[in-house]
Amino acid sequence: MNSSFMKAIPLSVVSLLVVWLAAAGFIEYKTNQIEKEYQEKRALTGQYESLKRIWSEKSQKRALKKFETMLRLYRVTPTIQKRHGQKIFTFTLEKKNADTVLNKLLNSNLAISLFRARRIDDQHLEVKVGVSI
Repeated sequence: MNSSFMKAIPLSVVSLLVVWLAAAGFIEYKTNQIEKEYQEKRALTGQYESLKRIWSEKSQKRALKKFETMLRLYRVTPTIQKRHGQKIFTFTLEKKNADTVLNKLLNSNLAISLFRARRIDDQHLEVKVGVSI
């Protein structure tokens, strides 16, 4: 009886080690998985904060003011209508300024809800831009 007990001790120690190693491996796997999820959530939160800075109400007001200043710099006088929570700018661009003004408009952070461009003649372009306010 004593010899069978002595044979069972190493077997139980080995089985205990196997269980312990399996548990340690599982815990490490779960830790790595949760850490990866944390890093993904952290990156998404950073992207959200970046987009929030770009598209917040305050930044939209700043972008609208910058757009109006840009129009004044190019001596463009728009007619402004306020309808349904948006400002609609209608203006005529000369051929020499059209590319520059439209490029700056379309590459800005302004939330454009309406954009129409119509050729009047060879030298002029009528543009209608709606911006949410």
